[in-house]
Amino acid sequence: MKLLAIISYYKPAYVYGGPVHSTANLYEGLARQGVDITVITTNANGNEKLKIPLFKPINDNGVQIIYCPTKYVPGYPFYSPQQIRLAKQLIPQVDIVNLQTFWGCATAPLSRYCSRHSVPYFVSLRGQLMNYALHQVSWYKQLKKKLFLHLVGYSYLNRAAALHATSPAEVHDLRFHPIQSPVFILPNSLDVHALQTLPARGRVRKQYGISEDALVMAMIGRLHPVKNPHIAVAALAAAQQLPNDVHLIFVGPDEYRSKSALIKQAEQNGCADKLHFTGLVQKKTLLSVLSDIDLLVMPSASENFGMSAAEGLAAGVPVLVSENVPVGYWAEKYGAGRVVAASPDAFIQATLEMLAMPKSLREEMGKHGRKLAREYFDDESIARQMLAQCQSIVDTGRPLS
Repeated sequence: MKLLAIISYYKPAYVYGGPVHSTANLYEGLARQGVDITVITTNANGNEKLKIPLFKPINDNGVQIIYCPTKYVPGYPFYSPQQIRLAKQLIPQVDIVNLQTFWGCATAPLSRYCSRHSVPYFVSLRGQLMNYALHQVSWYKQLKKKLFLHLVGYSYLNRAAALHATSPAEVHDLRFHPIQSPVFILPNSLDVHALQTLPARGRVRKQYGISEDALVMAMIGRLHPVKNPHIAVAALAAAQQLPNDVHLIFVGPDEYRSKSALIKQAEQNGCADKLHFTGLVQKKTLLSVLSDIDLLVMPSASENFGMSAAEGLAAGVPVLVSENVPVGYWAEKYGAGRVVAASPDAFIQATLEMLAMPKSLREEMGKHGRKLAREYFDDESIARQMLAQCQSIVDTGRPLS
C-alpha cells in the first residue's frame, strides 16, 4: 500500500509538542508494517525554521519525508505553495491520503484534488474541532474558523472517506457539527518498550539538587496558557504542607514566555526553590525525568488526547489530569490515575491526596498504567489497526465499523 501524508509540521519540530511525536510514531509503525509511506511537510519550527534540506527526500525509520519552505502570510503560519504543488504531483500515484493540515491553506485544494483523481483520503482531526479549540479564542479567530468551516471545511470533511479521532471525547464534540463522514477512533501510539525501559533513578534529581526522599511532580509539554501551568504551581505551593519535600519540574519549551510569571507565583508562595524548568529536552532526558518523578500532573483546559500523560502511564508514573484530558478516561478505568476538574481547588486537593498516599499505592497505580499502555497505546498494535482501517478504506471506501 502507498500512503501519502500531508502535515504542517513534522519531527524534529518538537516545539509543537505531542502531535509531532505521535504522528511520527504512527507513520514509522506503518512503515514497519510494510506500508510505502511519504510525508510532505514544511520546515516550520515555531519562531525559527528547521535547518534541513528542502525538496530532498529523507528516509527516516522507513518513512520518506520531504520538507517544503513556508511562506509568510498573516494568519497562516504553515502556508507553503510548494507543499501543495508537490502533493498534487504525488496524489495520483498513491492508494490513500492522510490529511493532517486542517485550518491551513493546503487541505481544501488537496481534498478536491483527491476527489478528482478518485484517491480516498481520511482526515486526522487532532482535536481541532473540539469545543474548547473552537471557542476559547478571540472573537476574530472564532469568526474566521466559522467562515472557513461553512465555506469549505465541512465540504471536504464530508467528502472524506473517514475521520480519524483519538478519543471518545473528540467524537462526542463532533455531534455539534453537520458531519456525515464515518469516524473511527484510534489512540495516539507510543514506543511503549522504550518507555518501560527507563534509566536508573537519580540523574535528574541530582541535576536539580532534589533529595532521594523528596516527592517530585512533573508537568510535561510546551508551556502554554491552555495547559494551565499556574494550577500546577498552586498545587506545588499547597504541597509544602506535607511532611516530605515536594518539587515540581516543568519539562518542555516556554512557548509563551510563561517562565517568569510562574517563578513569580512560586516566589509569592515561598516555594521558588522547589520549582524547576528543563526547557525542550531530547528523548533520553525525558526518560530520565520519568524515572525520577512520583506524579505526572496535567491540569489542561483542553487536550485532544494527552500525549505526555500517556507517556507517564507507560513509564509507570501515576497521573493526575483534568477532565479535559481524554487519556484520563483510560487512566481511571485502569486505576492508574485520577481525573478532576481543571480548577485550582480540585487540583490542589487531589494533588495532596495522591502525594500523601503510601508509596506502595502509587507503585500499584504505576503497574496498572504500564498494563494500560501495553494494551491500548503500543505503537505496533496501533500501526496494525491503522493499516486495517486504511485497507478497508481502499477496498470498500469506508473504515471498519
